[in-house]
Amino acid sequence: SGCAEYIAASMRLQDPIKPYVLLQLRNTHIQIQNCFLSSRQGLALGEALASNRIATSLDASGNGFGDDGCVASKPGEMGVLDAIKHSDSLTTVRLDRVRLNRKSAVLFKSLLEKTVTLTSLSLANNFIGDIGGELIGKALYHGADTVSNGGSIRILNLANNGMGNRAAAALAAYINCAPNNL
Repeated sequence: SGCAEYIAASMRLQDPIKPYVLLQLRNTHIQIQNCFLSSRQGLALGEALASNRIATSLDASGNGFGDDGCVASKPGEMGVLDAIKHSDSLTTVRLDRVRLNRKSAVLFKSLLEKTVTLTSLSLANNFIGDIGGELIGKALYHGADTVSNGGSIRILNLANNGMGNRAAAALAAYINCAPNNL
């Protein structure tokens, strides 16, 4: 379930162990929204998720992970997005209001080009921006070429991310190539 990895990572990062996170790691639907989790907790959660083979959904919305908790910056660490990229069981992920920006969008690009299990992704109310949205749109487009049935993402929420024409064009290209997805 990833509990041992979560405890070890929290201790290594010198961050308090959150009992409610431990309890949720044992469920198939991990619900840890609005729990005031920091970027270091994001790294600890990432390491736990990397070992978790039972979770099918994750809702970590409203936490303060930011890019530093979602994307590992040091060797041996694993952020939340790093773990999602390697997951073979997660189908639904909600990371609304977790302070993601363009740095995270780069990892989403590699995640979305390779994932086959993720069917629902919500990244609403972050700071991804126009360039980040363009990266995500292009990744979805290229992922649709490699995954059977036009890609795996069926539900996508990118509301309130400061996206403009570049993101809109890339996302429209994806929608046009995979009409049964969205």
